[in-house]
Amino acid sequence: MAPRVNICHRTNGDTPFILITVDDHALAGHVDHGDGYPGQPVPGQSGNVFGTDCQVVTALACPCWANLTEAQLVTILSTEFGVRQADCTGANNDVFARGIDGNSTEIAAMQTDMSCTLRTSTNNVSMTSLPASVFDVCLTQARKVIQQLSVCFD
Repeated sequence: MAPRVNICHRTNGDTPFILITVDDHALAGHVDHGDGYPGQPVPGQSGNVFGTDCQVVTALACPCWANLTEAQLVTILSTEFGVRQADCTGANNDVFARGIDGNSTEIAAMQTDMSCTLRTSTNNVSMTSLPASVFDVCLTQARKVIQQLSVCFD
């Protein structure tokens, strides 16, 4: 029996994509006609990615966490922080969540140098001197993500 794989199958119905499971040998045919994988970019739709349920969601715009959705970023940071607490703030135009107790995980949008940062065990992306319009988007996104992190303490 061939291995089975989850795929986001393009439909012509009210729901543009549905989650199906197919045999490994059928993948090429599905991908050729526009199907994709959960958590990956939607074929032909720049800036959109599939959720785990194959719903199309818009990826975040900040270059430090581009191609992730808000939910994916919250999940990544929550997993990275684990049971540790995080030092979080949303004061003024500096927003950050940083792990403590030796945890180097961080998401930040800092107006002092117009920067964004995403640091996890597998990623370390930091960009400074972002244009104001891009920084404003990063700041808004960082605020929303940090509000959803249960590991943040006051």
